[in-house]
Amino acid sequence: MFARRWCLVAMMVSVSASAAHAQHRRRTPETPPATTPTPAPTDPAATPAAPTTPPEVRDQARALFVEGQRAYTEGEYELAVQKWEEAYALDPAPALQYNLAQAYGRLGDFQRELAALRRYVEGLPETDQQAQLSRARIAALETRLTRTGVALAGLDPNAELTVDGAVVPNPADGELIAREPGSHRISSRLRGHRPFEAVIDVIAGRTSNVTVEQAELPAVRPPILAYSLLGAGGAALGTSLATGIIAYRRAPDSFAGTSEGDRLHRLGMTSDIMLGVGAAAAVTGLVMVIIRDRPESDGFDTALHVLPFATAQTGGLVLDGRF
Repeated sequence: MFARRWCLVAMMVSVSASAAHAQHRRRTPETPPATTPTPAPTDPAATPAAPTTPPEVRDQARALFVEGQRAYTEGEYELAVQKWEEAYALDPAPALQYNLAQAYGRLGDFQRELAALRRYVEGLPETDQQAQLSRARIAALETRLTRTGVALAGLDPNAELTVDGAVVPNPADGELIAREPGSHRISSRLRGHRPFEAVIDVIAGRTSNVTVEQAELPAVRPPILAYSLLGAGGAALGTSLATGIIAYRRAPDSFAGTSEGDRLHRLGMTSDIMLGVGAAAAVTGLVMVIIRDRPESDGFDTALHVLPFATAQTGGLVLDGRF
């Protein structure tokens, strides 16, 4: 009688335990929710150690892997990358490259993710399930990264194009520039047109479309006053040179106090005055022509400055800039 009761109790306990275990399995999901960051599943401890890796160094790499896994689980992906990179430097286990790829993917650094996955699948057999998934991800990343860059529209073939300060060839139809993710400064200069400049944030896997607009500048009126001064100064210099030569040749044959001597003296003074006036007018006109103000710029204007200088023996003005 008592034996039958204990048997019945044992069966009830067994059935209750089985039901509880089944209920627990239904309530516990096999994988974490998609919104929760999961640690990379590959453990480098399962990978055979390199023949040249001492056991104590492998232990250090293992400890760094655990720290990186903890950081990854907590969403600190940059710290996870740091720890796993340090672990890989100590013990280059291929599994760590898979972990790094996961962390780089979480950070949106698809180029480094691609590089890590390529290193991971090296030497893995084609039948390896994890390698197959990784190769599929590699193909998707390669396709995505071909779309990274800036596509220009409306660029004149004769324009000078610069990216981050460096002159680059004008792209062909459909060709992208500034392929590296990040911020890029793009500018275009075209004679007689307003310069174009834009700062573009390039995102991996995306094509940024930019339309180049360079309106034509209004015609610039010639500097009539500058040319007039330049011409008058040149004429004065020529006249001064001619009168100076005449006075110089006749001076030895004339005497002071005579009418001829007085005339040559006045001619020499006139020549000196015209020389100074002509030189001043010519230099003023030349400077006005070079540094004339324009209402707008096409980016090719001459940058010129007039600077005074002085030394113990001499002084004057100097033109400094680009011609």
